[in-house]
Amino acid sequence: MLKTFKIWITSLEGKFILAATACVLVFSLSAGLFLVHREEHLHRTDAYHRGFTLTEISRLMLTNVMLNHELGMMDRQDLQDYLDFFIVNLKDRDSCVRSVIVVDKEGKVLSHSDMTEFVRRYDDESFKDAFALLKSNVTENTHKGERSLLITAPLNIDTKVWGALRIVLSLEDMYADIRKLQQEIFLISVVVLILALGVLKIAARKLCTPIVQLTQMMDGIRSHGDLQTVPDPARRRDELGQLQNSFFWLLQRLTEADREREKAIEQLAQNEKLVSIGYLASGVAHEINNPLGGITLCFKNLVNLTPRTPEAGTLTMAIEDGLKKIKVIVEQLLDFSRASKTEKKPLDLNSLIRRLLVLFQYEAQRREIKIDLDLDQNIPICVADENKIAQVFINLITNALQAMGDGAGMLRISTRLEEDGCLIAFSDTGEGIAPENLPYIFDPFFSTKKLGEGTGLGLSVSRGIIEQHQGSLQVESEPGRGTRFTIRIP
Repeated sequence: MLKTFKIWITSLEGKFILAATACVLVFSLSAGLFLVHREEHLHRTDAYHRGFTLTEISRLMLTNVMLNHELGMMDRQDLQDYLDFFIVNLKDRDSCVRSVIVVDKEGKVLSHSDMTEFVRRYDDESFKDAFALLKSNVTENTHKGERSLLITAPLNIDTKVWGALRIVLSLEDMYADIRKLQQEIFLISVVVLILALGVLKIAARKLCTPIVQLTQMMDGIRSHGDLQTVPDPARRRDELGQLQNSFFWLLQRLTEADREREKAIEQLAQNEKLVSIGYLASGVAHEINNPLGGITLCFKNLVNLTPRTPEAGTLTMAIEDGLKKIKVIVEQLLDFSRASKTEKKPLDLNSLIRRLLVLFQYEAQRREIKIDLDLDQNIPICVADENKIAQVFINLITNALQAMGDGAGMLRISTRLEEDGCLIAFSDTGEGIAPENLPYIFDPFFSTKKLGEGTGLGLSVSRGIIEQHQGSLQVESEPGRGTRFTIRIP
């Protein structure tokens, strides 16, 4: 239990609640003390005012009686009776009056609410001040075990003094009211403190929950290194919400950076593998290319020496096609395995496309494929490597013809001028490319053709050539409706 409390008191929520509780407690005590002091001051002022008023009224009445006695309008007994009646009546009318004393100017008691005090002579400082200064004075003292207000006033007219009056008012009711007020303020403070603790608990939980979540998330990342789970953005609109969103943004960036790092590692591994394959392909291509030249030469000589028959012509065409395919594959391997130097010269793209289509007329007619040209005559002369651009166009046209197979189809080749360069598009009505294969078609050695119909290097080499010209090669395809390759060259 103690350990749990220590953990809680050191937490942000615990510190917030303790600090806020201390503030509420200090405020409640300060407010309570202020109210008690204020009410005590008001009660005391009211008691003093009440005592002064009562004493002044009584002083005027008794002074008038003393004057009448001196003028002979009242004898000694009438004066005594009046004084006794006045004291009894005053105590009956005001329950706070504990004692009333009337003395002559020598301090001898003329009338007293306590019969035992008649023989006493009063010469204390209050009476002396009243006779000397001819003004009322007030002292607070204990009278018969009660805290009381002693008000002493002279019975005089100008400098003529007949005696003095003292009224003792009990302050117990006042202090009882003050104690009751203190209890009420204490109870209110306790209730307010309890309610404040509840509110503070809810507020602290609401305030600290985002920070606790961030802390737990950071602990999870530090313990497990998991950056894959990116939380939803915070809905708070205050500084904590901004902190959460900033942290989530940072976490997202770290996640993206981690993914890019993994991709970079994979790409480096792939590049290393491609470098090795490139070296291997270069050696294999040279090993194949040398005897291939001899075979081609021998084959041409053999064709010239062999009698022309239909069967021989068919076999000759098949062998020649095979040798051409081998030569194309070897050239692609060589292009892929080494970085050849790009020689850029002024190039008319429309003229190049028309010249290349002559090579595909026979193939297109054989497959019953129509080639539609939509060439922009305003397209300018661009600076490019004609041989490499021709290689790209040949590859895209060959892929389009193969994608449409034998039967009715259309290959549309279009060019047009854009703000940032020239656009060349090759659109076919073939089978299209499956969505799951579309992201990989430019990867080396990836092919959707049947085994033996492609090496998977054509599109990879083509994209590399276009990028050497600071351009882009993009593809759009829909299965069953065809494919569109778009080249942009600045």
